[in-house]
Amino acid sequence: MKHFRYTAIDREGREVSGTDSGESGEFVERKLRKHLLVVSIEEVDGLGSEYSKRCRRLLKWASLSYKQRVQDRLLFFTRQMVMLLEAKLPLAQCLESLIYQEQNKFFRKVLEELTHTVRSGLGLSVALEKFPHLFDNLYVQSIKAGESGGFLIESFRRLLKSQQRALSIKRKIKLAMIYPMIVAISITFILVFLSTFVVPKFQHLFYDRIGQAHLPLLTQIVIDVSLFVKLHWGKLLFALGNCSIILFFLLRCRKGNQFKDRMILFVPKLNGVIYSLDLMSFSKNLSNLLLNGVPMLDALKLSVQTVHNSLLREQMQFIPRRVQEGLSLSETFRDLDFFSPLTINMIHVGEHSGQLIQVLDKIGDFYEEETELRLQVVISLLEPLLIVGLALSVGCIVIALFLPLSKLIQSIAL
Repeated sequence: MKHFRYTAIDREGREVSGTDSGESGEFVERKLRKHLLVVSIEEVDGLGSEYSKRCRRLLKWASLSYKQRVQDRLLFFTRQMVMLLEAKLPLAQCLESLIYQEQNKFFRKVLEELTHTVRSGLGLSVALEKFPHLFDNLYVQSIKAGESGGFLIESFRRLLKSQQRALSIKRKIKLAMIYPMIVAISITFILVFLSTFVVPKFQHLFYDRIGQAHLPLLTQIVIDVSLFVKLHWGKLLFALGNCSIILFFLLRCRKGNQFKDRMILFVPKLNGVIYSLDLMSFSKNLSNLLLNGVPMLDALKLSVQTVHNSLLREQMQFIPRRVQEGLSLSETFRDLDFFSPLTINMIHVGEHSGQLIQVLDKIGDFYEEETELRLQVVISLLEPLLIVGLALSVGCIVIALFLPLSKLIQSIAL
């Protein structure tokens, strides 16, 4: 009996390592594959091998790369599968072709496991379920429906279209935020420059000629703030960095994320963008799932989970239960304030005409256009607000410096 040390990833995406015994490395790997993704396995004579340490370092890097690039890798995988299936290649051969061109060792192991599962006679959806952090329930259920209905390539095409649409919207949001971010950074640098370099030069002049006790209140406040920033800029940066880190982790926890989502919905104009974005995601995903042959209740449950705002998601949790009780989709939506009467009427017509899938897709297109229009409105309002903020900040400093200067000029004239 030989002893082997292995490093693997469990179903929760965590690194696990240990030792096992068997007749060969292949025998131990087959046994571990039932519940783990094996990254490395090597025969050892004892427990002092340094190989496991190298494997752990490699796995940590691979896990970090996985978290950062999961969406890009998933989009690449879906696009390549569409191309290979359109070329009439067998499913297992498609997966093997992806293995040879994959550079990332972690994703290569994922593809090898998918290929091994498919070659053993199981479906692709069964293989995808082993990696819930890479392939979510919506992805898996779409593939499962495509396999059972005989339209696997169509399922991949719809998933690819959905991923490309989501990526396009994210890019539009990022591009729209570039100009406001540049303006905000410029404002920060201008205020810091005035406070640390311009105001101190006037301070000595005012103290020598007018005296600190006779300075206007606004001038004294500006000078005090300037001195504080100049003397404690290191501590301010340190405090700002710590607050940013604390805020980052607070927003990642459940209650912090709920608080953030709730506050966003109270911001005028911005809440309209959130409503449109989430309703677009819900409608499009529900349409795609129903088109792929997923049952209505399962499609509703999966679509609700794609809603990003936690507060909206909680309000929509009851939709599958109400439909299961016998209510129609349009009747269920009437209990939700954020569905417009036009949307409810369209769904009502789609249910009675048998065109619900097409109507949901049209509603998704409508909300996609609404998201872009409302985002443009928010940006168009944000830009002048930032410019006005810059003008008020600089104007306040200029007035604070001009008030004692006018007194000084008058005293010289006299």
